[in-house]
Amino acid sequence: MQKRPKVSILIVYYREKEELIKCLNSINKSKTKYSFEIIVVDNSSENEIKNIINLDFPKVIYINSPGNIGFGRGNNLGAKYAKGEYLFILNPDSSLYKDTLDQLLKFLLARDGKCVVAPMLYHSDGKKYHLLGSRELTPFKALINLTFINKLFPNNRVSRNFWYETIRTKPYQVEIIPGLFMIKKNLYKKLGGFDEKFFLYFEDTDFSKRIFNLRIPSYILPKAKVVHIGGSGTKRIEKIQEIFSKSRFYFFKKHYGFIWATIIHFTASFSKWTIMLSIILLLGTFLRFYRIQENFIFLGENGLDYLRIKDFIEKGEFPLFGPQTSHEWFSIAPLFYWLFMIVMPLGAFEPITGAYFFAGVGVLAILICYLTLSKVLDRKTALISSYLVAISPLWMHYTRASRYNVVAAYLFFPFIYFLVRAREDGGKSLFWLGLTLGFMFSFFPSPIVLLPVAIFIIFLKRKIIRMKYLMSGVGGLLIPNIPYIIGNIGNKFEMIINIIQWVPYRILGFVGVYPKNTASSDILKANLFSLYDFFQESFLASDSIIALVLFLSVLSYLYFKLKTKEKNILFWKTLALVFVISYLGLFLHGDPPEHYYFIVFPVPIILLGSLLAEISSKRMGRYLLTLIFLILTYLNTIYYFSNKWFFIPQDAVVDGKLPVPYQMQEKVVDTIIKDAKGQKFGLKRIGEFDNFNNDFAQNYIYLLWLKGNQPVSETVISYTIYEDTQKIPDNIEGEIFWINNIAIVKSDHSRSVPAHSWNVEKKNEDFGNSLN
Repeated sequence: MQKRPKVSILIVYYREKEELIKCLNSINKSKTKYSFEIIVVDNSSENEIKNIINLDFPKVIYINSPGNIGFGRGNNLGAKYAKGEYLFILNPDSSLYKDTLDQLLKFLLARDGKCVVAPMLYHSDGKKYHLLGSRELTPFKALINLTFINKLFPNNRVSRNFWYETIRTKPYQVEIIPGLFMIKKNLYKKLGGFDEKFFLYFEDTDFSKRIFNLRIPSYILPKAKVVHIGGSGTKRIEKIQEIFSKSRFYFFKKHYGFIWATIIHFTASFSKWTIMLSIILLLGTFLRFYRIQENFIFLGENGLDYLRIKDFIEKGEFPLFGPQTSHEWFSIAPLFYWLFMIVMPLGAFEPITGAYFFAGVGVLAILICYLTLSKVLDRKTALISSYLVAISPLWMHYTRASRYNVVAAYLFFPFIYFLVRAREDGGKSLFWLGLTLGFMFSFFPSPIVLLPVAIFIIFLKRKIIRMKYLMSGVGGLLIPNIPYIIGNIGNKFEMIINIIQWVPYRILGFVGVYPKNTASSDILKANLFSLYDFFQESFLASDSIIALVLFLSVLSYLYFKLKTKEKNILFWKTLALVFVISYLGLFLHGDPPEHYYFIVFPVPIILLGSLLAEISSKRMGRYLLTLIFLILTYLNTIYYFSNKWFFIPQDAVVDGKLPVPYQMQEKVVDTIIKDAKGQKFGLKRIGEFDNFNNDFAQNYIYLLWLKGNQPVSETVISYTIYEDTQKIPDNIEGEIFWINNIAIVKSDHSRSVPAHSWNVEKKNEDFGNSLN
């Protein structure tokens, strides 16, 4: 009958072949009078070490784990097979001195196993660890030791007292023991072993804390010596920082609660990267909120949406269709309306509420840019790109415009992330990809171009993508649009049929079948210039040779990037396909408006950010990066702090064009209310885009409603606002009021005539667009 071993040595292995062989040899060469067994738990999927163990170490017990199950769970698995009275937790990148096992076991036996003991650790050069073992890790100590505070003040009193110095020659007691230790098996089982929710890191801290709470002493034994390289296995594990952060959060949540875990996680996350990101976010916040009230833009389309939102709130209805597009027969999903039915009342229905909301969303977009690119590329590219977003004139323009459709542009980041992930994980991310596309459709119709792009890219990987993942992608796409689908069902899908017919109509028009956006030299030229303008305005406020150089550089960079075989080639191929196919879709439109580029809005930023990050790897490249940053920052800052941006004159309409300064709009409204003296009145507007529904005067109508004087449809008195005074007829009759260069013409009719129709829901009444 085989004698029961006194000690079971547990080793969890993960891709450390040379280190493990050296470790096993050191154990076999150690002189010990106690019997022992060695158990190796193989967490690697390659099983490369199995044959080596069978041939060279036949007495070693080999256990093939179900995968990379982590350090704690691996040791728990090994402990189930252990026959020894004591367990020795050992790392594979460790080597024992000759009498290490004897020293540790003698120490435990002398105390009847009622303690835990760890050996003294040495570096591979023979030098002893300077610090080993620590005091209990409390939230306060964590805030000092695990955060930037310790980096700024490395000699602070808390940090000095947290770790135990190894100058001692006699056993010394610690509160938190390192991950290499010996313990009685019964005690290990009583404690429940390692908490398997820790994949890696903090499992030993958690284990030690549970020992400490039971008043069981833990010791470091200087006579027992182990050479420990440390970290060799973890270098082979991807996303190690993410694993560390997750384990840290779980440790403090488990022992001190969610609030402390969140505080420590947030504080500990501060590094040179997070500090620089915080500075960028502060800059982006300043640029988006500075003088927002003085430069507020309130257009007719904003007013139209806000009028509808207030009507839905007043009637207690939930719309099934959202904002109307430039095509009066087509509206998008109602998610924006639903959201602002909450937002607008919080701001007392003041129009500037939307401006503050979208300025905040614009700041959030900077953070989304960083988080996405740090995952799919690297932190340097993410940081540079985030800075470019923060100072980009194009991004600033659409943030300040307070328009809901810009959200679709920001959602491009998760779209490209999940599209790449879906190609890597065999389609598991398709639900999130579909959900992202569904949300994009809820804010803007142009992302419909991205759907065939995504389908084509997924089709390339069709052999590895399961049908259930495809169906989950479809489900994700439909979820945000359920109200829209219900509305279309009630409308016999008229709106969807119209858009399906519109797409081939535009394509056939481009090739000349219909006289609509037909390809011509002027159209082709306008297309190319629209692309250049899109890139140029992403970087610089005004056109220059610098903008042209950057435009050509980033396109060349993308071309050469596709020629390489680097680890991120899948991302670059996906990005290139999305960009090229999407642009072809816009190209067929014929001279697309600038906001149509929302479907690929971040592409110029990503390309330039990656290019600058790559060239900064060399000294001369860092000089060039600094120079480009200084140029972009200087030129854009000069623009922002001029009368073209932050200090736009607020006392006149420029050439009768939009936008009209908000302060003038308020004066116009106040003048009408004062003159009307409580009488009912009608309203008209003459100016840019007055061909649209209700003369594009919904901003004035909304302000009049807000002040309790909304225009009516039939009345004796009517006011006509001339934003473009060049259109005032020579023979005009009525009293004229002037607000700088805006004219208000008052007409007083002898009998009641229909002055204008103010039913803002007229265009959508036939669609049954509300759900009581």
